[in-house]
Amino acid sequence: MPISRFSSFVWMVVGASLTSTAIQASELAQSPSIDSTQNTNNTNTQVNTDASNNSSTSSDETTTTKASAVPPPEAGTSSVVAPQSAPSTSNTDTPVVTPKAKPSFFKRVRNTIFFWRKPDTTEEYVAMPAEPTISVKVNGAPEELETNLIETLKQVTISDFEDFQFGLPRFRSLATDAAQAVGYYDANFRFSKKGTDTLVIDVVPGDPVKVASQKIEITGEAAKDKPFIRLQSSPDLQVGDIFNHGEYEKTKNRIINMATDRGYFLGHFLAHDVQVTLPTKTADIVLAYESGVRYKFGDVIYKNTNGSAKLPIKPEVLATLQPFKPGDHYSANALAKLSRNLLDTRYFNNVQVDAPTPDALVDDATSTPAVATVSSTAEIKQATDSNTTVSKDGAIPPKTNETESPTVNKDATPATQAKTALQGAIDSSILNDQNTGLATVKAVDIKDDHSPSTSNAKYSIPVIVLLNADHPNSAEVGLGFGTDTGPRIRTQYRRALINDSGHSFDANAEASKIRKALDVKYNIPLGSPLEDVFSVFGGFEDEKLNETSGLDVNTKTITVGAQRAVKPAGDWQRTYSIRYRLDQLENNALNVDPSTLPPPFNVAGISTNQQALLFGFGLNKVTSKGGINPTSGFRQFYQIDTGAKTAFSDANMVILRAGFRGLQSFAEKHQIVASADLGSIITTNFDDVPYNLRFFAGGDQSIRGFDYKSLSTQRNGYNIGGQNLAVGSFEYNYLFKPKWRGAVFVDAGNAFDKRFTDPVKVGAGFGVRWASPVGPVRVDIAAGVSERSVPVRLVFYIGAPL
Repeated sequence: MPISRFSSFVWMVVGASLTSTAIQASELAQSPSIDSTQNTNNTNTQVNTDASNNSSTSSDETTTTKASAVPPPEAGTSSVVAPQSAPSTSNTDTPVVTPKAKPSFFKRVRNTIFFWRKPDTTEEYVAMPAEPTISVKVNGAPEELETNLIETLKQVTISDFEDFQFGLPRFRSLATDAAQAVGYYDANFRFSKKGTDTLVIDVVPGDPVKVASQKIEITGEAAKDKPFIRLQSSPDLQVGDIFNHGEYEKTKNRIINMATDRGYFLGHFLAHDVQVTLPTKTADIVLAYESGVRYKFGDVIYKNTNGSAKLPIKPEVLATLQPFKPGDHYSANALAKLSRNLLDTRYFNNVQVDAPTPDALVDDATSTPAVATVSSTAEIKQATDSNTTVSKDGAIPPKTNETESPTVNKDATPATQAKTALQGAIDSSILNDQNTGLATVKAVDIKDDHSPSTSNAKYSIPVIVLLNADHPNSAEVGLGFGTDTGPRIRTQYRRALINDSGHSFDANAEASKIRKALDVKYNIPLGSPLEDVFSVFGGFEDEKLNETSGLDVNTKTITVGAQRAVKPAGDWQRTYSIRYRLDQLENNALNVDPSTLPPPFNVAGISTNQQALLFGFGLNKVTSKGGINPTSGFRQFYQIDTGAKTAFSDANMVILRAGFRGLQSFAEKHQIVASADLGSIITTNFDDVPYNLRFFAGGDQSIRGFDYKSLSTQRNGYNIGGQNLAVGSFEYNYLFKPKWRGAVFVDAGNAFDKRFTDPVKVGAGFGVRWASPVGPVRVDIAAGVSERSVPVRLVFYIGAPL
């Protein structure tokens, strides 16, 4: 080939490659980009006023743009962040996955020449660091405006910030959006560049737009629904407040979410309109919502997930777990509670609750004579003699009574749309349903929303529940450590479902340095398995105590009994019980003068048997917030047990006990924990009361700084147990690091004799608290400050403070 032709060929190849590259670059440039002022909500604010009335002057440029209404980052806060053009990034080099690097020029030429070769697909995607963003400093702006400007403009990357003059229009557009989103429609900005990565904004905020009037109308059945009535009286914006787009949107969303949660599936807005008027800087809000009828629960259908297999539990037992009945008004909370109840029984491996609801109607809000101009946009009106909306060029647009809305089939009324969607969902969910347990689904009759018989129509939602109980056995093993017990191990076996009546069985075993225990329990539901259970139980306990004056006491106890626990959710839990206990006491006082030993130790080296048959009644109630690491809560319990000599007891006695635990966090970092334990034994002869039924104090759950059960009434130097108990504790915690708190505390009290003549023991100290994934971990250094020779103990404990 002649050299000239070869040269032409090469340049043709190179030209083709360059042309291909140019086309790719052109396509990238023409591809849709994310608009920095893109609206992420349903309501925009279009500015149609003259530039003279909404000028933002800095350098030689004035820009007026639309503001996007953006909800705040968290419910309950007033900060509103304007929409971002890209996912927000911080000033870090966190790697992100990006496509593989573009081939070099020579590789593209080679691929063009050797076009018959397959492209290389072995190249991996490479991790490219995220481009760092700028810092923003704002001067002269109120706190809310300052926060919104920083959150909005810190999305700008350093590379976009390099050409400051080129990026100035975008900075101004973002700032205007951010200002209008929190009610500052007349703000002026001056931008300056500091260093290579800091944007300084000097702000003249002007007077904010304030809410002049607000009309919230609820029609339909929701007009008499208490949650909607409360919402009308407590919207997120009040008259006189600065108009905040996010707060306005929050009220709208509250209405929509409440309607969905409470079964108003035909609900829709007749009007959602905000009119902002300049220069008076006022906003007039109109929200008109038509709820339609409220749906009701239909039949509840239980099915085994294993095809046509029999339900693992009787339908009448399942019915006790339903927080609603067919015919009750629909509630998403009630559905969620049904799911929680089924799971809390621990009968089932899998639970799925489904209620096929109709789709929400298309929002076709239009203006009506009853309300102001109704639109999905908020208009800013120039104050004129005719009070008409004026466009930017001063022209008056033609009047209209309705805004554009999506095309809707005129023959399909709201009820018809809902009927089609609901009937299809029902058909797909329960087709060929057999052996469903409670009932079968009846046809759902949904009439036209505009028919004369609407008030008599029945709108119902069937509930389909899928259950599985193939693995009823479970076992757990736990390791722990306590200052009182030392290392300990605890195991549990549970047979969650023995038969289709809901019976269950569990066994627990525990072993530590001072205590070994085994207990078993068989449970029979009398009503709801969560709220009314009869149990038969038995157990064995072996505990060793270090008595005073070198006397060690070892007690072995056998307990059998029965109880009924009535536990209505969120209310007082009641327990009725009868239990018989037989205690065997042994001591090592072989070298001690028996005459110095008080009852029940007055026979050295020989075991003593004690017994009691007790009838008991208890009340218990716990309220708590914050899960396993609560931030507030209160627990109280009351217990009474009685025994008589004529009924297998060594003494006539009445044992009274009460306990209180309180926890309250305030001002974010501060927390108070307080507790009190009280008790009294009413008896004619305290010496006959079994040793293990008497009161003792001391330990990491009592008076810290003293050993476990080391405090009580003494006789001849030996702890014989108290007839009365009074122990209190006060603790202050300070959050010095997320999940970490420092603590100082003081505990006081004792197990007293009949006349409270024993001294009050005081323990005090300090420690740390860690909110671990398994619950609070407590480490304390405690001292018995009431003693002459002050004992000091390291206290370590894992468990809830309530």
